[in-house]
Amino acid sequence: MEAAPGEPIEESLEELHELREAVIDAVERLDPKLRFVIDAVNSERLSLAHLAHRMGISKTHAHRLQEQAFRELRKQLSTNTTVRRRLNMKPDSWNAGCREALKRLTPYGEFPDTKHNITIFTKMNDLINYMKISTDDSSLTVHPALAMGQAAAGWLKNHDMWDVDSIGCLLDRKQHDYGHHNINAFGHFGVVVRLNDKVARLQNLSLKNLPPSNESLIDTYEDIIGYCVILLMIDNNTFQLELDNDYQP
Repeated sequence: MEAAPGEPIEESLEELHELREAVIDAVERLDPKLRFVIDAVNSERLSLAHLAHRMGISKTHAHRLQEQAFRELRKQLSTNTTVRRRLNMKPDSWNAGCREALKRLTPYGEFPDTKHNITIFTKMNDLINYMKISTDDSSLTVHPALAMGQAAAGWLKNHDMWDVDSIGCLLDRKQHDYGHHNINAFGHFGVVVRLNDKVARLQNLSLKNLPPSNESLIDTYEDIIGYCVILLMIDNNTFQLELDNDYQP
């Protein structure tokens, strides 16, 4: 239920739980020393002097650590989809936009590989049909891209290979090497064509039960995820962002 203009937003228990879990996840990703600082300041309500005494450091050093801890926590929270949606935040780098899209692809539930593949093949047909009507509306690709990306991520999860951070780093490296031009040249139409190449390869190997002679199946699923991420980023106007200044290939 939406609040009227000027009225406070009422959050459901489910939304508050998601937000709480997002904060917990962000804190757990911090360096142990920084995590200790966050817990000491927020949970134990330690003063700066008591924090310095507890850690055996100077008050000045404790102050710097506290600032660093909250700066890193804000950075972690800024890449969380739930937090960004709640605060209506947009990613400020390609890396952050990529992670936001990847988290939307996180698979839920347990399904066999065959079901994941059927979803990929079916949604690819939907994308091809959209291309046939020559629409310039990239939003039409969002639902199929989400379903395909989640299915490919589900296959990786079944084989203990789904990890947002490692796949995000892989996509960062590819973006570093390719840049924006190859995608910008043909927009989401070109992404759909590239995506179809990977799906066709997967379909051919699956139907004939053939071992791949070039790229591994893992590479194919990761490529499918990569192109789905790009479609989501194009629709969310984050693909044109630059890689973070701190990025190192």
